[in-house]
Amino acid sequence: MKKNRFKILQGEFIKMMNEVKNPTFMNLVTHTIPKMNKGGREGLNKYYGKVVKKKSVRVLIGGEYEQRVKGNEVREGGEGNFQVGQNKVGNHINNVILYNENTKKFYLQYEWFMEVKPQVEFEFEGNPIDQTEFDSWLVKSNNYKNQPSERKVQTLSVSLDNVKEVSYNGNIYEFI
Repeated sequence: MKKNRFKILQGEFIKMMNEVKNPTFMNLVTHTIPKMNKGGREGLNKYYGKVVKKKSVRVLIGGEYEQRVKGNEVREGGEGNFQVGQNKVGNHINNVILYNENTKKFYLQYEWFMEVKPQVEFEFEGNPIDQTEFDSWLVKSNNYKNQPSERKVQTLSVSLDNVKEVSYNGNIYEFI
């Protein structure tokens, strides 16, 4: 079945996400600038701010983070008393979208799974580059260490400015 393709503005997408009441899957295409150190023992980082990570991945949206972590904890024999801290990205305006008052930006919050490998490409100044070229400069994640369960609920938030396309409800939406 061929999917219909539509162009969509951020505001239209946010309204569409107001309809998400239960966790559901979508395909997500993003272009982001990876977090890197500006300099270090090797000197100044020539890649800083010039590498673009192009990612395409299947993700879960609309999940309740705290409930998902508690569920994993209970399945692994724990108490299920995990409590989420304050979200540092922003405040939820619906089950999927966050808004950050300081940056005045909207963010898409999603869960990703280790078993679903994303397609990732990197570009440096418009040319393909292998991650090994700049890996030592990348800022490493905390790997969800605050979660008590072995199986982590891996959530990320990406600025809607960096979302290029989503496949949702049988349609493809290209951001303009």
